[in-house]
Amino acid sequence: MNWNIVVTPLLTTLSGVLVFVAGQIFLECCIKPSQEYHKIKSEISYLLVLYANVYMNPEIYEENKGVLYTTKEKEKKRKKAEKRVKRSSSKTNRG
Repeated sequence: MNWNIVVTPLLTTLSGVLVFVAGQIFLECCIKPSQEYHKIKSEISYLLVLYANVYMNPEIYEENKGVLYTTKEKEKKRKKAEKRVKRSSSKTNRG
């Protein structure tokens, strides 16, 4: 029996599966954390611009007790972003 007929497709299939698995491992270990980092970075940039009036004029903010500059929606967005940053940093510190 000619083993070349059996071995060649088997090796081709096996090498294809190994390349796929290696690609998925690389995706999960390198690409996805990088995407998450850039997503969080853009959210922080947005929040810095959003609250620029507060941290650039602290005296005015303290005078008005923040009533004019903050709303419940902005506060929820800030807290949500803060939790995501903490969660992401704890994931990267573990791995």
